[in-house]
Amino acid sequence: MLETLTVRNFALIESLTVEFGPRLNVLSGETGAGKSILVGALGLLLGGKGQVTDIRTGADEAEASAVLRPSQFTVADWLAERELPLGEDGELILRRVLRRSGRSSAFVQGSPVQTSQLAELATFLFDLHGQHEHQSLLRPEQHRVLLDRYGGLQAQVDGVAATYRRLVDVRERIGSIAKEDKERLRQAELLRHAIGEIDAAGLVAGEDEELEQERQRLINFEKIFSTARRVYQQTAEAQGGALASLRLALEGLRQLASMDEGFARHSEQAESAFYELEDMAEGVRQYQGALAYDSDRLQAIGDRLDTIRTLTRKYGDSLQQVLAYAEDARAELSALEQAEQSLAGLGDESAALEAQLRAQAADLGARRRAVAAELQAHMERELRELGMPKVRLEVQVTPRQRDGRPAVTASGGDDVQFQIAPNVGEPLKPLRSIASGGEISRVMLALKSVFAESDVVETLIFDEVDAGIGGAVALQVGQKLQHISRRRQILCITHLATVAARADNHLLVEKRERDARTATSVLGIAKEERISELARMLAGDGEADVSRQHAAQLLERSQEPLLQSNGRQHES
Repeated sequence: MLETLTVRNFALIESLTVEFGPRLNVLSGETGAGKSILVGALGLLLGGKGQVTDIRTGADEAEASAVLRPSQFTVADWLAERELPLGEDGELILRRVLRRSGRSSAFVQGSPVQTSQLAELATFLFDLHGQHEHQSLLRPEQHRVLLDRYGGLQAQVDGVAATYRRLVDVRERIGSIAKEDKERLRQAELLRHAIGEIDAAGLVAGEDEELEQERQRLINFEKIFSTARRVYQQTAEAQGGALASLRLALEGLRQLASMDEGFARHSEQAESAFYELEDMAEGVRQYQGALAYDSDRLQAIGDRLDTIRTLTRKYGDSLQQVLAYAEDARAELSALEQAEQSLAGLGDESAALEAQLRAQAADLGARRRAVAAELQAHMERELRELGMPKVRLEVQVTPRQRDGRPAVTASGGDDVQFQIAPNVGEPLKPLRSIASGGEISRVMLALKSVFAESDVVETLIFDEVDAGIGGAVALQVGQKLQHISRRRQILCITHLATVAARADNHLLVEKRERDARTATSVLGIAKEERISELARMLAGDGEADVSRQHAAQLLERSQEPLLQSNGRQHES
């Protein structure tokens, strides 16, 4: 339940706090006094899009805040999910600030939240009905929403929507694959060519380095051969090389060692050096002996290296990168070749989803038709109580058609439309064909009455729902509002005394001048002040004796035992 609304620097409002009670709260006052401004401020607080022009002239920002005491568990769960505390005694505080820069801030329990989060929370707290909602009721797409809401069919609608989204996704994937078919075939052919070219080369990792080394040996064959021969000659013992001299030195060292043990170490060193040099000389001899020049081999190596360079220019900067490219190409080609199989699988999945969607939509349609009969009977009862005793209302549920074929979308396969015949002898017509604003107002109020029995929302806000009606109908509208208020808190802006007389809490909205500025104030009125206001609403003169007598009689007839007024509220 909404307990207080505080507004600062919003349009004509400088600063005021309004206290609301349970049941029926009525706001009345002269045209232009600022009644709808309060609803606008409340709409801002509930996540509506604020306009910079709403900020009071001379102020830098406008602010709206509210204190509520919700009784439903949904709000507590919403707060808990966001780690926001519920205040003492279940108190909930909402605040919205609109700045001259165009930016705004939203707060729940003093903690900043996104405006969208504030709007989401507001859906659990308020049902705000403004005059524009008459127009939304004329849109057939809204009728389907109302029917599903009445029948508690949203879970089924969500199931249809989920299947529909999966079907759309699969169809989009099929379309994407089919659209890219030519490109896929072209890419597959390029990959096959590259893989074939690389595989045909029979590349081996590291072979380019080995081939280059062999090529250098063949190119430098003469120099390598002559240098090896010279090295061998300079070391070989048989040709008077270094080994012959080292042998003589070794023999001398052995003689010295036999005479002086101090030379034993040097003798061992010389002997080790001799054998190592001998091994080296033999290795050079064998290397020289194995050397052979092969011009054909040199040509073959050149051709092989040319092949490798050609492939590296196409597929990588090195032989290793070429081999890696081949592996990647095989994986990509495999994926492309599987696309055809995937397309067939997606086709089967699409057919299965389409069958599932049509079955779900058919079941939902059957439920809608059953619920439609209940809703139209309920609506007719409410409308008769609102002064339309001969009304006929029909909630039509028809299969949706597109190009002459059944069409199922995320909301199912049905078109829903409310049709009405207000008077005997008139054919049923769409609501948009009704010329009377009073009849539209009563249809809207009947809907609110129907949904008030099942909605979790505790506060209903009506901005001149009684527009375009009067007389006996106005009496019935007042009775209906009073009846609904026994189950829900209602905030109602009205110009009708017959509605205002039934208020449990009557608030008078006035426009006053102070310090050469105009400001809106809200007064909680009771007793004589209330009789004066009802007299003004009845006859335009709140002080005339006849008007006051009429107002007093109306108030007496209209009231069940009233809650005490919240007292007078002063502007600041």
